[in-house]
Amino acid sequence: MKALTQQELQTFVIYLRDLLLGAQLQEVQANDRGLALGFHLRGHMYWLILDLLPNTPMMLVFEDQCPFKKAPKGKPVSLFLNSHGKNLLFQEIRVEEKWGRVVTIDRKSTRLNSSHTDISRM
Repeated sequence: MKALTQQELQTFVIYLRDLLLGAQLQEVQANDRGLALGFHLRGHMYWLILDLLPNTPMMLVFEDQCPFKKAPKGKPVSLFLNSHGKNLLFQEIRVEEKWGRVVTIDRKSTRLNSSHTDISRM
């Protein structure tokens, strides 16, 4: 597969925003190729797969089943997100066009404070 164009990325981000608004990040998996984020919403798991190969970065979403193989040993990004991102709610996703194909996901706590993390450089 080839990398998403800027327009395809914009369209996909709008789709994800509508799909995942209010979803809770419950699982994080990583391997040498990328990252899988498992969001729970209305009885379903939605898996946001970030394939981070430098020449062909890709972002996909799957419902209920994760096609991603977890690395036998924890990766730093998965350890960080498991510690600081798990159980937060999906609030917003957007493309940061001034930086190219960079996607930012905002999350918020069930409390009053809010968090934000740059997840993927697409």
